[in-house]
Amino acid sequence: MHTLDGLAPGAGLAGAWCNSSLAATALLEAMSFATPPLERFFIRTVRDSLRRGPESAATLRAREFVREESSHSAAHRRLNQALAGHLGRTPPGLERVEAILDFAARRLPLPVRLLSVEVMEQGSALGSAAYLWCERRADFDCAYARQLFAQHAREEMGHSTVIRELRGAAPARGLPVKAVACALTALAGIAYLAVAVPWIMMRKRRLRRPRQVGAHERGDM
Repeated sequence: MHTLDGLAPGAGLAGAWCNSSLAATALLEAMSFATPPLERFFIRTVRDSLRRGPESAATLRAREFVREESSHSAAHRRLNQALAGHLGRTPPGLERVEAILDFAARRLPLPVRLLSVEVMEQGSALGSAAYLWCERRADFDCAYARQLFAQHAREEMGHSTVIRELRGAAPARGLPVKAVACALTALAGIAYLAVAVPWIMMRKRRLRRPRQVGAHERGDM
């Protein structure tokens, strides 16, 4: 994320900073808030895997994966701090996402966790490709946010391959487990976004609405 050097989250984040659209802005903000807990899960899973195997080309790529994800997480935390300042708090549902990921990191077997990371990274790659196609025509009011999302999307493209190589010798019980991982990941993501996106939209509308001034504040008798 060295290309973010010299940039900072700006005041434009208070409004509809992506295409002047509250819906697009709220979707990106909700995704940014969820990024650090997701990447903590990814990093913890990959590090646990690296402790159990010998060094190889796959493990070297996995270490680079950890470095990239750590950098993404730090950059999103910086953005999220500014967003939370404008919104007054983080979106509802975020604490539940963090709790579920923490439980999964502690209780699920490593092969299942690796498969879950691979599934989520596959979804992220598809979303990143769509985002990069749309981003060329998008208008952003915050250079930091634009650069962050674009660079993150570009670096996500090969991550599922890294995880597949890392877990290649120990597949997680075949197709049924992968189908369950896909379904649960999709349901959890949809549930979070279904709560967080409308909340952010309503919060931004409320905060930018002119405050009604009472008679006692105007000095009327």
